[in-house]
Amino acid sequence: MPRELADRVVVSIFVNPLQFGPTEDLARYPRDLPRDRQLAEARGAECLFVPDAASMYPGEPLVRVLPGAVADTLEGAARPGHFTGVLTVVAKLFHIVEPDVAVFGARIFSRPYS
Repeated sequence: MPRELADRVVVSIFVNPLQFGPTEDLARYPRDLPRDRQLAEARGAECLFVPDAASMYPGEPLVRVLPGAVADTLEGAARPGHFTGVLTVVAKLFHIVEPDVAVFGARIFSRPYS
């Protein structure tokens, strides 16, 4: 549990448009902030960081983190650009929050997404 690893726990909740491919529907991606807040607090979160896309990307990103050839495997094989989006937003979130420890987990959907 994150609470066992740090004095303070900050949870970021951000649906990152850079992770979505041209045929994926960003608008249909499930968002349920009250449920996410409840789940985060139940796991020891003291603070939620919930930026919107305009705050994270006020313009076209000037810098992107490129993953190299590994991005063409696993999910990246079916979703070109996905890992570039993931690495770019993680770098931005690390820069903003400045964590000592990072814990990543699975998104728990409140409704089906396809």
